[in-house]
Amino acid sequence: MEGDLFTFVRGGDPERFAAALFAPDAARGDLLALYAFNLELARIGGAVSEPMLGAIRLQWWAEAIAREREGRDADHPIASVVAQAARRHNLPFDALESLIEARQFDVTADSMPDWPAFEAYADATAGRVLALAAAILGAPRLPDAILRPAGRAQAAIGLLRAGSLPGRVAKAYLPGNADDARDYATGMLATFTQERRNLPAKAVPAFLPITVQRVALGRLGNVDPAAAVPRWRVISALALATATGRP
Repeated sequence: MEGDLFTFVRGGDPERFAAALFAPDAARGDLLALYAFNLELARIGGAVSEPMLGAIRLQWWAEAIAREREGRDADHPIASVVAQAARRHNLPFDALESLIEARQFDVTADSMPDWPAFEAYADATAGRVLALAAAILGAPRLPDAILRPAGRAQAAIGLLRAGSLPGRVAKAYLPGNADDARDYATGMLATFTQERRNLPAKAVPAFLPITVQRVALGRLGNVDPAAAVPRWRVISALALATATGRP
């Protein structure tokens, strides 16, 4: 499964994939398992044309993780590897199940009503992935003062870059207009920058994708939002952040 896992994450979430390459060898496979699981869930909203179809797929994942939690084979390679990672690092299965629950919003026809609602969504998705990745790296109890601005910035910038996704139920994820969202993301990045001095060194690889999001935010308005950050810029930004310990 390892080769397939690498290929899946590299193709669908190249920035988290590149960041994982800077993690210790012992943690890399489990990080990729987490990122693959998150990618499977994140893709559902964009892959269905009817809310009910999305709800069915999310329910399947909920049942698959429940089976793995009980020690029964879910008969899905990603469910299996993320469950193995959870056991190796004492990750709560409740957190995996919460990631599934948070994606229920993706498959409804509802739009995000306000910024507090967006923040709750970002905390439960990008923020929770950051927390689980840090736990895999040996830093299981990071403060919300670090996790919240980092996850919220990551979610907001990711959505700004994604634009409209074919097949997704028509909705707005970001309250206000694009300028409001850019200002919000910039503020969250600034808050994270103030707090990152308290980030344990071992947790840095979990936060490396934010380094690429900084670059991407600076490019918004100058290039197609959906355009990938050039690979050389990704690698150089990640290498610098790893060397300085400042994602």
